[in-house]
Amino acid sequence: MDYYSKLDNLIRIEIERKQRIAIYPLGKVGLQAKDILVNRYGIKEFILIDNNLAKYNNQIIDLKCFLKIDRSDISIIICTTDNALNRRLYEELREKKIKAKVKNILETYRISQHPDKPEYFKRIKELLQVQKAIDYELIRVGKNHDGGYIMLNDFRHDYIAYSFGIGWEISWDRWIADCGINVYCYDHTIERLPQNYHRLNFNKVGISGSDDIKENLLSLPTILYRNGHMHNKNLILKMDVEGSEWEFINSISSDVLKQFLQISFELHDLTDINNSKKVISALEKLNETHQVVWIHANNNGEVGKAADILIPNLLEVTYANREQYTFKPTIYNCPLNIDYPNIEDRHEIELKNWGKIGM
Repeated sequence: MDYYSKLDNLIRIEIERKQRIAIYPLGKVGLQAKDILVNRYGIKEFILIDNNLAKYNNQIIDLKCFLKIDRSDISIIICTTDNALNRRLYEELREKKIKAKVKNILETYRISQHPDKPEYFKRIKELLQVQKAIDYELIRVGKNHDGGYIMLNDFRHDYIAYSFGIGWEISWDRWIADCGINVYCYDHTIERLPQNYHRLNFNKVGISGSDDIKENLLSLPTILYRNGHMHNKNLILKMDVEGSEWEFINSISSDVLKQFLQISFELHDLTDINNSKKVISALEKLNETHQVVWIHANNNGEVGKAADILIPNLLEVTYANREQYTFKPTIYNCPLNIDYPNIEDRHEIELKNWGKIGM
């Protein structure tokens, strides 16, 4: 991603506010910020902060030195797009409670306090504890950012995939098709797929807990029956249906769920207490037939906090069939090294101790 325009806009706003600029650290993006200040705005007086480079260049200071001149008329701009480093520097500045204003090339996610929800949040975390599938590695399916999911590397030619909620993103569907697997794509909100692709079969139909022909919605059993897959146990499912997943899960029979080897969901509205009954009942139901093997917080949504438990409003999750795979407890913190933020220029949401070990 080209961050020049975003960096230029951020700097311009601070200049208009009569703020002095401090660049931190002086990497590729920091040098770009310096160039914008000098060549675009003609500003030659600014502060360069870099803990590593300060020892080699007397025009650069380290953070400890900056804190001695900490003033409210200075805006310190965090200039690194490395998500982990950016987050670490941001947290360090916040902990030190500096007087300077902190601006960030990457956006930070918002945490909302929910002191009334500790038991609800605790139960969600209990139901979404991750275990490792023995003999299967996790791999990325689809593109690196929004639209891709992490799944077990188990994709045979005789499998069949179902994809509900397409919009204009088919990187997951294309990846599966390239494995030699036929993909049945369903979405009643679009007229066609954004691209014709081999093995992708599009249906302008939505998924629901029960058939509603008038609204162009069908239940999963009806869809499986129509496609001749009613008793096929080599199925894969991906679902991103903007909150309709709860009705789907609560209405589907466990026997139908058992037909799916892997299921990847984007779960919506987890922090809404009004959804608590249907969320908990759905997660309990899924746990009867499937085991969570991957979770990832979608950083497009807010994060709720109660009793030191963070719950993202949007959560990506992959389940694996308990009858087809063997699992063992694992330590699990996310994001994993194969995860990517859904929104590229925003911090990843960190979830700690979501495995059976380390709770």
